[in-house]
Amino acid sequence: MKVSVQDLHCFCVEALTKAGVGEADARTTADVLVTTDTWGTFTHGTKALRAYVRRLRGGGLRANGQPKVVAEGPAWARVDGDSSLGMV
Repeated sequence: MKVSVQDLHCFCVEALTKAGVGEADARTTADVLVTTDTWGTFTHGTKALRAYVRRLRGGGLRANGQPKVVAEGPAWARVDGDSSLGMV
């Protein structure tokens, strides 16, 4: 069965928002996962969605995490991801 890119994207957004992720962060994450699939790199695409949802529900990831720069220099920055999704 074939699934359109648009339908797959909508499914990912819906799954993530049901797990508590905000709309904008869910769309960003879905963009990355679906794009990666379209490039043929399935190991880093929507295959990971189930694990992300499980970790969000289990508390291993924060649905509303707010990444912030904690240190920076002229050509580098250290970011505290606040346990949010890596795509965010």
